[in-house]
Amino acid sequence: MKRLSGILCTAALLCLPTASPAQGTAAAPASPAGHDIAGPDTAGRDIAGPGSRSGAEGARPFARRAPAFTAVQASRGKAAYDMNCARCHGADLNGSGGGASLVDGAFRQQWQDLTPAGLYAYVAGQMPLNAPGSLDPQLYTDIAAYIFEANGFHSGTVAFAPSANPGQAPLFGPIKKDARYQAQMSHQQAQLAALTPVTDASLRDPPAADWLLWRRTYAGRGFSPLSQISRQNAAGLRLMWSWTLPRNANEFTPLVHDGVIFIKSAGTVEALDGSSGELLWRYTRQYAPWMQEGRTEIVKNLAAYGHLLYVPFLDGHLLALDMRSGALVWDHPLVTAAEAARRMPGIMDSPDAQHFLMVADGGPLVADGEVIIGMAGCSNDYQGGCFIVGLNAQTGHEDWRFNTVARPGQPGGDSWNGAPVEHRFGGSVWLSGSFDPQLHLVYFGIGQTYKTSTLLPRRAGANNDALYTDSTVALDAKTGKLVWYYQHFPSDVWDLDWAFEQTLVDLPWQGQMRKMVVTAGKIGIFDALDRATGRYLFSRDLGLQNIVTSIDPLTGRKHIDADFLPRGAPSRGQFGSGVCPYARDEPSRRSTRPRASCMCPSWMTPARIPNTTSMAATDVWKPSISPPVGFCGCSGTVPLRSARCS
Repeated sequence: MKRLSGILCTAALLCLPTASPAQGTAAAPASPAGHDIAGPDTAGRDIAGPGSRSGAEGARPFARRAPAFTAVQASRGKAAYDMNCARCHGADLNGSGGGASLVDGAFRQQWQDLTPAGLYAYVAGQMPLNAPGSLDPQLYTDIAAYIFEANGFHSGTVAFAPSANPGQAPLFGPIKKDARYQAQMSHQQAQLAALTPVTDASLRDPPAADWLLWRRTYAGRGFSPLSQISRQNAAGLRLMWSWTLPRNANEFTPLVHDGVIFIKSAGTVEALDGSSGELLWRYTRQYAPWMQEGRTEIVKNLAAYGHLLYVPFLDGHLLALDMRSGALVWDHPLVTAAEAARRMPGIMDSPDAQHFLMVADGGPLVADGEVIIGMAGCSNDYQGGCFIVGLNAQTGHEDWRFNTVARPGQPGGDSWNGAPVEHRFGGSVWLSGSFDPQLHLVYFGIGQTYKTSTLLPRRAGANNDALYTDSTVALDAKTGKLVWYYQHFPSDVWDLDWAFEQTLVDLPWQGQMRKMVVTAGKIGIFDALDRATGRYLFSRDLGLQNIVTSIDPLTGRKHIDADFLPRGAPSRGQFGSGVCPYARDEPSRRSTRPRASCMCPSWMTPARIPNTTSMAATDVWKPSISPPVGFCGCSGTVPLRSARCS
């Protein structure tokens, strides 16, 4: 890899987008190409800058067509540059971050015969290097204006408004399609064309070299049968190639099929040659500016069926891309206007997109011709909680939907302390599910509620188990019908989450082989269930917790140490109380709850501490570890987000 002197950080082979589907672009690799691009005609305008010197230092950028832009654009551009570009090109554009300088003589020499619109086209089409085209077009325009200003040009009353399409605009002359280029392109096209369709049979029994599901197989065991790398030779492994991903809170497992690696980071999906690391294609989805290019986006995996690749995005859409080209086939909105209308403001709302958007963190699962995916991030925001959907794999049509928070009239619909649906929250699905092809059942773990004031205190004669939180649900893959459920931890007000892998195993139990689904919660207790009926079989406690004192051997019901039960009294109406731990328990921005009760997470040992002048609390729990961690969010008059447990 090499850097082209005097221009933005790039590599020897650039990737110019060749198609522009709605909100996204699919790009195939190409060599640097282009020519002078027409822009606003500002001939005669006074050009400021170091144009009087000779050589590279004396070159004037955009000498043939000076840029027109406003001070407002440049100001916005500086903010956008600081957030998106400074880490590579330096805070003062001098390349101190390892990227090329954008203000030195080499830069001016490079651009002296090109146009302002050409710079915009280059930046918008190629930057950031590992996620080209991922910013909002307005941000690219503003960044270009800031670069103009940094190079000595003066702002005016005419705004910079490039007309060139960054996905189509060539820059440096026609591509040199020599024999080497033709051979490389032919090899890549042949490799993509040779991709075999993913079938039901290959999903049930994937080839050894493929990794088609989050945990490789429907059983969710995460085991590879490949044996070339062993304990004996692992120490001799050496780096063959590397690839830089867009900046992202990554928890991703790549999908591998026929030697091609499909990977997603932020709003970008890429297909790489597994043997060489060469980019085969890239798809980039443009997000709204407040989503920060998807930097907080967390997706565990993709899924494939036929020649389609299924990809969830931070903006609540699930897309099907052609795995041979990255072209968009269909786009289904998972989070629609109806879901958005159910969202309530939260006390800890922040600019972090992950904090206030229902998301498909867990990744999709293909089973019986359905693309099945659960939603997460509902917490206290979405009235009625999260859901799981099944989409037709070919068309993207939503065939069914299962609400992870039980509704009145459903099994468990009366388990929410008498609260109506609009006071029921949570039930996030954080991981992809498992599937039994013989039973045609998919298995998902469901998270907790967070909204503890709905469940506490328990009302006379009411059930506050809060189904289907902290449960395993078994759904018919084709219809979404609930076949059975099992709640591992009822009335979870400690954020203990039984939302992890649903591992399918066949084990001997009481003298016979049983088909089981096994899962655990945060406290390290594993429950084994009959995966056909949901019947409880047994539990294994790893001994890492102190909240559960015993487990019923027949039902698996966990008995809680009474010292961990929260205390508090209603103070804000029928379904609101001063009980924590979740600091997002109020829709208002500040709390004025008098003498609230507070409780730390259950992995901390309880110890009473007296009232303090800063926290009007009657029952405050102090962590047994140092330093204290987490927020209890209980106070008299201070903001909830600043109240601590000590």
